[in-house]
Amino acid sequence: MSKKNRAAKASKQQVSKKKSKVKRGAKVPFETERRSLIDCALAMRASSLIKGSGGNVSMRIPGAGPEGKDAFLVTPTAMDYDTMLPSDVVLVDEQGITIDGKRRPTSDMAAVLYIFNHLPQVNVVIHTHQPYATALGLVVDELPADFTTVIDELHAAVHVAPFTRSSDEGMGVLTVEHLGDALAVILKHHGVIAVGKSIDQALTAAVYLEESCQAYLAALATNLPIAHLTPEQIADEAEERGYYGQPEE
Repeated sequence: MSKKNRAAKASKQQVSKKKSKVKRGAKVPFETERRSLIDCALAMRASSLIKGSGGNVSMRIPGAGPEGKDAFLVTPTAMDYDTMLPSDVVLVDEQGITIDGKRRPTSDMAAVLYIFNHLPQVNVVIHTHQPYATALGLVVDELPADFTTVIDELHAAVHVAPFTRSSDEGMGVLTVEHLGDALAVILKHHGVIAVGKSIDQALTAAVYLEESCQAYLAALATNLPIAHLTPEQIADEAEERGYYGQPEE
């Protein structure tokens, strides 16, 4: 290669690096919210609720859609969370049409949008493949509210929804039908959908669901009678006592 060609090649590489840096450092709409979805997915993996690029996280963005309607941030399909950038998270409208972003959104988008469109109180939807909850869904129809964590963090017994094909809107339909007063549903043969007003609430629900399912499976494995809480005990535990957690600033 001639000296002139080497210089031209080096110049192109420098330009390419500059473009890459500009792209990575460029501001994107709702960058903080997009980053929070990636951080949530990484926390899901750290808690062994997912493996690899499995699962997804979505968030409602009020008024960000056409005509002032809600829009939704969704993680892209089959992308490594370790290398995912805020710009990789996709902003879609109520119909799933991309407003901002170049990636293909999660393959479960139809189900996620069904949940958002039918549960206006929900701002975050998390989908996991957590093993203990999935295993429990094969042998029981619900995780009863027999643990303080289920009462405090999930608000009610968690129901098991019948199997439906993955990436199908039916996942969302069954979640809405089986959610009840809880913040999660176990999808039979599949995983979990957890919801909340915030990422912290939805993620906490998923984490404590897994812990409680592990404990319940251990109890079932003894083949001894299960000690259930009474409705009165559940109601007493659910009462706000005002001394747990830090006060809001």
